[in-house]
Amino acid sequence: MTVTPQTYLTSKPTQSWETWHKHFGHISYSGLQKIHDLKLVNGFNVDIQTPKLDCIPCTEAKQTVEPFNESSEQMTEPGNLHISTCGENTSV
Repeated sequence: MTVTPQTYLTSKPTQSWETWHKHFGHISYSGLQKIHDLKLVNGFNVDIQTPKLDCIPCTEAKQTVEPFNESSEQMTEPGNLHISTCGENTSV
């Protein structure tokens, strides 16, 4: 019996920009693009046709202040100054 040496090559399928964004710890898409263009990472196979979607966790992490309430109480008496800070109503 003769043994013939064989070599098998496989390649990982290309992944979306979003997948790589999450894989690299939510790096910016511009950072990913740079890694791709400069070929800084072996095996970084990205389907460049996939969209670079907004990442909800990244957007939420950039917010520093809770949105203000849409409703507010209005004072109608002349001479009253009404100031709303952090949802508290105070009159001077």
